[in-house]
Amino acid sequence: MDVVHLGLESPGGIAVDWIGRKLYWSDSGTSRIEVSDLDGSHRCILVWSGLQKPRAIATHPLVGRIFWTDWGNEPKIESAAMDGTNRNVVADTGLFWPNGLTIDYASSKLFWVDAKHHVIESANLDGSQRKAVINEGLPHPFAITLFEDNIYWTDWHTKSINTANKFTGSHLETIQSQLHFPMDIHSFHPQRQPSGVNACGMNNGGCSHLCLFNDVGFSCACETGFRLVNNTHCSNKIEESLIFSRVSDIRRISFDTNDMTDIILPLAGLEGAVALDWDEIDGWIFWSDVDDDSISRARFNGTDQEIVTDSSLSSPAGLAVDWITKKVYWTDAGNDQIEVSNYDGSKRSLLIWEDLERPRDIIVDPLSGFMFWTDWGTYPKIERAWMDGSNRVVIVNDNLTWPNGLAIDYENNKLFWVDAGTNVIGVSDFNGNQKQNLISGDLSHPFGLAIHNDRIYWTDWEDNSIYSAEKSTGLDRQIIRSNLEDLMDIHVYHKRKHKGHSSCAKNNGGCSDLCLITPLGHTCACPKGILMGPDRMSCNKGFENFLIFSKRRDIRAVSLDVPYMADVALPIYGIEHAISVDVDTVEGMVYWSDQSSKTISRAPLDGSYIEDIITEGIDIPDRLTIDTNGRKIYWTDAGRDLITVANLDGTQQRALIWENITNPRAIVLHYEAGYFYWTDWGKQMIERAWMDGSHRQPIIYHNIVWPNGLTIDKQMDKLIWNDANLNTIEMCDYNGDNRRVLLEIDYRKSHSYGLTVTGSYIYWTDGPNNGIYRAEKRAGAQEKLIIGNLSGLMDIQAINMQAKGTNKCGSNNGDCSHLCLPTPTGISCSCPNGIKLKPDQRNCADSKYLMVLAASVWQR
Repeated sequence: MDVVHLGLESPGGIAVDWIGRKLYWSDSGTSRIEVSDLDGSHRCILVWSGLQKPRAIATHPLVGRIFWTDWGNEPKIESAAMDGTNRNVVADTGLFWPNGLTIDYASSKLFWVDAKHHVIESANLDGSQRKAVINEGLPHPFAITLFEDNIYWTDWHTKSINTANKFTGSHLETIQSQLHFPMDIHSFHPQRQPSGVNACGMNNGGCSHLCLFNDVGFSCACETGFRLVNNTHCSNKIEESLIFSRVSDIRRISFDTNDMTDIILPLAGLEGAVALDWDEIDGWIFWSDVDDDSISRARFNGTDQEIVTDSSLSSPAGLAVDWITKKVYWTDAGNDQIEVSNYDGSKRSLLIWEDLERPRDIIVDPLSGFMFWTDWGTYPKIERAWMDGSNRVVIVNDNLTWPNGLAIDYENNKLFWVDAGTNVIGVSDFNGNQKQNLISGDLSHPFGLAIHNDRIYWTDWEDNSIYSAEKSTGLDRQIIRSNLEDLMDIHVYHKRKHKGHSSCAKNNGGCSDLCLITPLGHTCACPKGILMGPDRMSCNKGFENFLIFSKRRDIRAVSLDVPYMADVALPIYGIEHAISVDVDTVEGMVYWSDQSSKTISRAPLDGSYIEDIITEGIDIPDRLTIDTNGRKIYWTDAGRDLITVANLDGTQQRALIWENITNPRAIVLHYEAGYFYWTDWGKQMIERAWMDGSHRQPIIYHNIVWPNGLTIDKQMDKLIWNDANLNTIEMCDYNGDNRRVLLEIDYRKSHSYGLTVTGSYIYWTDGPNNGIYRAEKRAGAQEKLIIGNLSGLMDIQAINMQAKGTNKCGSNNGDCSHLCLPTPTGISCSCPNGIKLKPDQRNCADSKYLMVLAASVWQR
C-alpha cells in the first residue's frame, strides 16, 4: 500500500522511529523534512527553513534526535530533536556530496559517506571527534549502514555492496557486485533497533495527534497547517489559508501557523488545473481543468470528489462560486461563453455568448448582484454584468493587454485585476471609475489574484512565486513562497466570508429551475436550450425544436428555439461507439446504433433508463430512422448488407432489402409518400423502395462516390445528400430528376457525414474539422460553422417535438396480424423473418411455415 503519495517530489531518505512508531523522510524537491504516523496519517512538516537538498536521514529515538545530510550550496550534516526543535549543525566543512548516513547506537557515533570526496567518515553525535574511516577505494559511495564491528555501503560506480571494519576501515571487501545502481542499504537485526522507553506512554502523551520525542521528553504536534490549541490538542479546522492551483495539484498555505509551508490537497486526476474557488459553509472546493476540459469539486480532505461538468467545455479558464445561492459560474475561452449551473452541475445555463473573444477570469459578488470577467481578445477589456447575464457593460478597456486574475475587495466595493502584458496590478470601483495602478512594472507575469484583510496576493508564472503587498498602497511587498512552478489561480480561504440574504432563499424565488441574483433581487433562468414560459418563472419541460447528434461516446442536442447555438449532452451513459441517432417524438425516446456493442438501443431524453432493443442478428448497425407515425424503426446493416424494419421495441423484425446491396449507409423515410431511400457505398448509388421493401428503384447512380448523409425536405419536395469524396451537397426530386449541386465544401480535410434539414437550413457534421455546419437550403449560401470543438462527430437529425402525423394503419393495425407498412398505394401487411404471409394478405402463418429465402437472409 502507498503510505504517502501526495506532495512528494524527490523523497531521498526515510527513517523509522521504532519506539514512537513514526515515519520520517527528507525531500530534496520540496526542501523539507516531514513526519507522520507509520500509516502516513497525521503528516507534519518539521524542518523547512535553511534546507536546500536534504538527502539521507536517520533517527535516534533513544536520545530523541534526528540527523540528516544536505547536498545544497552549503553542504552540511545537521541534527534536531525529533519534534524539529533544537536544531544543530553536526558538520559543515570538508563536505560536498554527503550521501548516506547511519548511527551506531552502541557507541553513539554517526557515520556518513561523501560521494565527491570519496570518503567514509565518523563523528560523535555532536560532530566532535570527526575522522575519516576510509578515504580511498570509494568511487561513488551512496548509502551506508553498520552491524556490530562492520560498516556496509553501496557504490554506484562499482555497482557493488562493500564492507570494512568500522573502527579502522581495514578488511575492505566486496560482498556483492554487478548490481544495477544499488541504492539504500540497512542491516536487519534487533540490535539495529534497540529497545527504549516510549516517552509518549500509553495515552500518546495526552496528544490528540502527533506525540514526538525531543531532548527533554516529548511535545505534541499537529498536521501541517493546523494550530495546536492548548499544548496537547489540535484544532479540527483551518481558519484561514491561501489556496492555489499548480496545474497538477491544488495546495494550501495555512495562516493559522507560522511556518507558511504549503501542503497538497488530496485530489485525484488533476492534469491542467487552472481556476478555483471555494464555499466555506458547504465545505466545497471547485476547480477547472483545461487539460480534460472539466469542472470538478471535492471536500478539502479530498472526499466526495466528483466532476461537476465535463461536456461541451473548451478551456474553462475562469471559475467563481456564488456561495449564497450555491451556483458556480465559469468562462469558456474555447467556446467564448460564460455559463452557470448549480453546485452539482445541474440546470446548466448559458449567460453570455456574444462579443466574447477570449474570456479568462471571472468573479461574482452575490452581495451586490454583479459579476465581472476579463477578456484577452483583440480588444482586451474587463466587463461587468448582472449575475443573470443582463445589463452588460465594459468598465475597463485601456492599458490592458493580457488581463488575468480578478479580485473583489468586499469591504470597500473595489475591483482589483492583474495584467501580464502591461505588468500592472490595477484597481477601480465597480463602475471602472477611480482607476489607478496599484503596482506598475516590477512584475514578471502575474496570473492569479486574491484579497484578504489589508493585503493582496498574486501568483507569478515567470518568477514561480506567490507575492503579497498592502492593498491600499502596493507597498510592503513580500514573497510568500518561491520555487513553485506552474502557478495558476489563488484565493484566500477564511471563515468570515461575507454572509448575505437573497430573495432566492425562499422557494427558489418561485423559479422552476435557476434563481439568479441581480442588483434588484433575482431573475429566473432556464437550462441551456430550454425556453422560459410566459410567466417568466417556469421553464418548458424540454427542447421543442432541436438538432440531435451522435458523438461516438455520447449523444448531444442543440436547441433551435434559443438565440444561441450550444450543445447539451444527454444524460445517457455506457455508450461505446454511437453512429446513428433519431428521436420518437410521440414517446420522447432517443434511439441510437452502437457499432462496438453491435446493438440498437433507446432511452428517454432524460436518460432515466436504457433499453437494448436489437442485440442479435446485427453486425455493423450503421444508420437508423424512426417512423414516428407508423411506430417502426428502419436500419441499415453494413456488415450483413441488409435493410431491416421492426416495431419500436425491436420485435417482429423483417429484412426488406438483402439482394444486390453492398455497404448500405444512410436511410430516410417519406411516410406520407410511402417510400424509403438509402445510400449504397459499395454500389455508389442512391435507391428507393416502397416502405414494405417492394418496387425497388435506383435514382442516383452516376457521379456519386461516398454518399454519407441523406435527408428529405418536404417543403421543397427534394432529396438532399452529401458526398464525402466529392465534397459536395446535392439535391434532386424524389425520383432523381432535376439533380443539382447545392454546395461545394472547400474547407480543409473535409469529410461530411451526417446531414439533416429543418426550416431554411441544412446542417451537417464534419469529423476531421470537429464541427457542425449550416447553410441556406435553397442556394447553399451563408455557409458557417455553428459549433466547433466536437471530436468524434457522426450522425445528426433535426427534431420537432410537435411534428406528429397520422398512422395510415389506424387503430387496428390495418387489419394486419403483424407488420403494417405504408406504401404509395395504401398499406402492406408483412411478416417477421421466417414467417409466411397467408393468402389473405393480412395474416401471418404459424412459424412452422418457413420461407426458405427469408430464412437464408436471416442467417447471413
